[in-house]
Amino acid sequence: MICQSLLWSLLLTFFKISESANWKYELISLTSYSNDESKLKIDTRVEHSKKNDISGGMDIYVMFEHKDDDVVELQIYRSAHGNADEFKPIPYSIPKTTFKEMIEKYWDDLFYSTVGHCSNLLKSSEFVDGKIPQKHYEFRNCVIDIKKMPQIMPEGVYKLVFTFTHDFEWGVEVVAKVTSRVLP
Repeated sequence: MICQSLLWSLLLTFFKISESANWKYELISLTSYSNDESKLKIDTRVEHSKKNDISGGMDIYVMFEHKDDDVVELQIYRSAHGNADEFKPIPYSIPKTTFKEMIEKYWDDLFYSTVGHCSNLLKSSEFVDGKIPQKHYEFRNCVIDIKKMPQIMPEGVYKLVFTFTHDFEWGVEVVAKVTSRVLP
């Protein structure tokens, strides 16, 4: 359940309509923050192709020394209409866990398999001691196949909030609208 929940959360960032899903996305926003850009700078954007495909793009500049007690958390909320005061938490979330534990349990199946093709992310085996190497991580025109997602999703607006806590904090927020899709 947690693996599927993590996948759901991450796939909201970059997406594509699944052949078997009865729903589709419209990416509304992709935002980020870092409260210390001397340690981590992040830039996110919604990208539109000439074919009107929507994808996500992101640049993450990691310039800090990783610690064993760095923590990540993923929260997902749903609102019927997208009003700020209507968002309610849903069970698809990941409670606070160490970054190292996330690398060991979820990285290859959830992160790397979904955005490895459009980024320079490392495989879990390339992390030394479960720590983030200092480098520039690039995500270009990321479109995620959602075949591993639930076939049926309630319509509404979903908000994903990913937070990474070190001696500073950075995060990404994705807002997407889910609507029904007529299957052939």
